[in-house]
Amino acid sequence: MSAPRSRPGSQDLPAFWRQVAARLYNDGVSAPRTPDERAKSLIGRVLSDRYRLDGIVAMGSMGAVYRGFHLKMRKEVAIKILHPETEGFPDLVARFEREAIVGAHINHPNIAAASDMGSFDDGSYFLVLELVKGHTLRDIIDREGPLRPDRAIRVIRQLASALG
Repeated sequence: MSAPRSRPGSQDLPAFWRQVAARLYNDGVSAPRTPDERAKSLIGRVLSDRYRLDGIVAMGSMGAVYRGFHLKMRKEVAIKILHPETEGFPDLVARFEREAIVGAHINHPNIAAASDMGSFDDGSYFLVLELVKGHTLRDIIDREGPLRPDRAIRVIRQLASALG
């Protein structure tokens, strides 16, 4: 077995991402696809014979959230998919499963309810959630700047209500 190839700047990455990079670059593939390319490649795919991935809502370091469609129920949903590299990190997968279980048992207007979860052959996990339409707090702050105190208080009350 050959030594893992290193990437420029890889010594600056947290240990988790160094392990992910080592796996990607040690599997005989000269250049793995980026998370963005991988996420885009899933658009149009059908999961578990019932969920179609229609577009990307958000990308994160551990996965992506898609706008999806439940083909049997004819309903829009959100689908969170962990990147396949996370398969080898049982703590992360356990956290994802806990999120799914807790999300399935919470009924609150300020929390997106979870309705299903599953996995792919490649080790990726997915979680189906209620699709919440609107703008993220990040979008609003990026567009409008810092929130006025009265608006910030309304947001904090909603957060506290969801956590309470």
